[in-house]
Amino acid sequence: MPVQLQQKTSVKQLTPSIELSVSSTEFQNKRIIFIKYNGQIDSTFDVSAPDSSTLFELQSNFESDTFMIEKKCLLGDNLDLKLSVLINHVSKLIYTKAKGGEAKNLIVSLSSKLFKTDSGLSDFDVIILILQSLSEII
Repeated sequence: MPVQLQQKTSVKQLTPSIELSVSSTEFQNKRIIFIKYNGQIDSTFDVSAPDSSTLFELQSNFESDTFMIEKKCLLGDNLDLKLSVLINHVSKLIYTKAKGGEAKNLIVSLSSKLFKTDSGLSDFDVIILILQSLSEII
């Protein structure tokens, strides 16, 4: 049975009726990220950890534009480009901040409604808000 090491959550109220919740649960061999829109999740991706040379390059040069992760859609629409971009940025942030050069596989569960909201935020602003929330808790 895996031992849970750490769990943290960040909740932001986008509008009076829209809540964004980002949480991270870390285990010895895996990290699980939940990005909820009003408590809802409808897509899940399994992200493979990068190899050690890719991880070293990423941690020494965060500006790397060539970082692409290997991900598998477990649930939801695997053709949604916006979710794919978000998963790549979330993974890049997490692997850049990996402690001691150790990278774990990720499970990222999120809501596809993040980009279909009437919050008044652009897609770019939604991604930035999610990354800021995630960086507060990892």
